[in-house]
Amino acid sequence: MSPIHVIISGASSVGKSTLVDECIQRFSQDKKLKYKKFQRIQEVARTVLNRLKLTGKDLQHYIQTKNSNAFCRTQEQIIKEQVSYFDKHKESNYLSDRSGFDALAYVNLYLNDKQSAQRIFDAPTFQHLIDQCRLGLIFIVQPQEELQAQNDGMRIVPSYREQVEYTQVLEYWYQQAQLPYFVIADLDMTKRVEFIHEHINGRFHWSSSGMSIPLCLPFHLDKPKDSSCIRYIGILDKQNLRISYEKYDANRLVEKYDPSCSKNKFLSIA
Repeated sequence: MSPIHVIISGASSVGKSTLVDECIQRFSQDKKLKYKKFQRIQEVARTVLNRLKLTGKDLQHYIQTKNSNAFCRTQEQIIKEQVSYFDKHKESNYLSDRSGFDALAYVNLYLNDKQSAQRIFDAPTFQHLIDQCRLGLIFIVQPQEELQAQNDGMRIVPSYREQVEYTQVLEYWYQQAQLPYFVIADLDMTKRVEFIHEHINGRFHWSSSGMSIPLCLPFHLDKPKDSSCIRYIGILDKQNLRISYEKYDANRLVEKYDPSCSKNKFLSIA
């Protein structure tokens, strides 16, 4: 069966890692999802910073001294590591507490350097990351003023205003990649976990006024035990919605919903 990849993005200190932990615990007790055995992909940035012997103070120093080369190199190392983790776990079900887009947004926001961010975005490594994310479920956690950013010495500690600006930049780059995402706006952790749980089970609400069309939205539904499939909603324009179904087995079969809705049937194509 096709693995389920859940990617949680957002500003520093919005609760991404905690949310991953809570989801893992909830899913392990769910009668359907406990067999998925979700893996954690967490704190990739911390792993890279430890290896490079850098701290949040070093990153702040790069920003204050306008050392864009050093700051960009660090973020590119984080992106490269994230790609490596995603490749390593591509056959597994996983929840990740960030993606390479988070590092890209840091370059854009804190250096105020969209040109460098675009260079990183266009590079083969980041394009591979986009392909990795394309069939995943991406969630962006909105900042909450009630949550205070914590200084653990390993991160840039943002103000609430910076968290909001960062989130806007993050959404911009996901839109540039034409990757659909779901916004988690609730502060309550139980509701956050339930929101992700419902999306995994195919019940979702998606909206983004800035997303370009045409667009392909992947979603997962309950699958027969003997097959593996991914479904898509393709939005070609406001009047033309198309549902497609891909079944992966020995003989791959692709079925597309008849746009005319004639007899509500699926059309099979080779």
